[in-house]
Amino acid sequence: MHHQTHGARYAGAAEKFSFPGIRRIENKNRDDTRVFITSMHGSSLLSAKASSGSRYTASVLLLLLFSLSSLNGQQRHTSPSPNFKNEVRVLVEKFRIEHRVPGVTLAVALHDSLVWEAAFGLADVENDVVLSPQSVFRIASISKPIAAIAVMQLVEQGKVSLDDDIRTYVPAFPKKRWPVTLRHILTHTSGIRHYRPGEFLIKDHFDTLEQAIAIFREDSLKFQPGTQFSYSSYAFNLLAGVVEKAAGMSFEQYLQKFVWEPAHMRRTFFEHQLVIVPLRSRQYIVREGELFNAPFVDLSIKWAGGGMISSAGDLIRLHIALDKGLLLSADTRRLMQTPYKLSNGKTISKGLAWSISRDSEGHTIVSHSGGATGGTTFLGRIPETGFALAILTNLQGVGKPLRELFQAISHSAGY
Repeated sequence: MHHQTHGARYAGAAEKFSFPGIRRIENKNRDDTRVFITSMHGSSLLSAKASSGSRYTASVLLLLLFSLSSLNGQQRHTSPSPNFKNEVRVLVEKFRIEHRVPGVTLAVALHDSLVWEAAFGLADVENDVVLSPQSVFRIASISKPIAAIAVMQLVEQGKVSLDDDIRTYVPAFPKKRWPVTLRHILTHTSGIRHYRPGEFLIKDHFDTLEQAIAIFREDSLKFQPGTQFSYSSYAFNLLAGVVEKAAGMSFEQYLQKFVWEPAHMRRTFFEHQLVIVPLRSRQYIVREGELFNAPFVDLSIKWAGGGMISSAGDLIRLHIALDKGLLLSADTRRLMQTPYKLSNGKTISKGLAWSISRDSEGHTIVSHSGGATGGTTFLGRIPETGFALAILTNLQGVGKPLRELFQAISHSAGY
């Protein structure tokens, strides 16, 4: 099975902060914090012991390394400001304190190079386990653009068309009043409903796509496809059937062979609950200001719509593989990043799976967020500047502040 640790570990910065809202029992035998400093390309340069009173010394070392580093000797602006890492540490600490977030990992790319991976806080609060930069989280709806990449590969090969009726590939989905196309699904204009109350916490396991779509297959469309925008994870689940029918293999096998392996994503999997996944983070929720373990859920109902787990570094590797043309052509990437126009002529802030927005300086941001039981995630790219950032957390329900953290970090980097 591919649910094993692949390749070499990447060393990274790991920091832990105490704050209100998390009740912890300190490990009295732990008298130091291991701090790893990474090179611009992720290889370990230094492992230093730091007492709890000298963690800021480690931050100074990080700053020194970052200020002396450059990307391949390029003359263009390819690195953030010299104090970038220290600023990020402060921003992340503030985010964790304000929102009771146990742990955060992030990864940064500049001009198609992974330049920094870091981890802050705990992967397991009860057992006092510190996060690693390679820790694996539920990425929730960031699964959607990964599924979309698979579909668009098949479009490029001429095996499917964006304007094909979904029933061509998933006949178990009943005929509706209007046809639903792949394009409708990818742009969230299909009219297929999203979750109802309680469906976000489904514990049952589904062995087949036919079983997984039974929960919504008989429901009427909310509107004529292409006329309105309405976000739907259930609609995206149908794309797994498109891939399986057109490629002649399971959705998981296809992603492993044609997306994850070419992109060197060795820490990305479907979340099979019983499989041992090294460095998998626990998941948490906050209720009335107190931290609790997230309830058990089974994500087999939504592999394509939100059932994958990954690391921050792997999501940045996905970005790099896309920009280098390892997964899709430049024309297809541009199509995916073009805001979709409804039948009434109104343009929405969605392309094919990706969200499209602009920052305060007018730069295009191509992004996707994710909200899972026990996790919140964000992956954003600014194509004009070459900056990309993935942020993963193990706390549910912090979507808006996480987007604000992305904006603050990108601003700190000078983008």
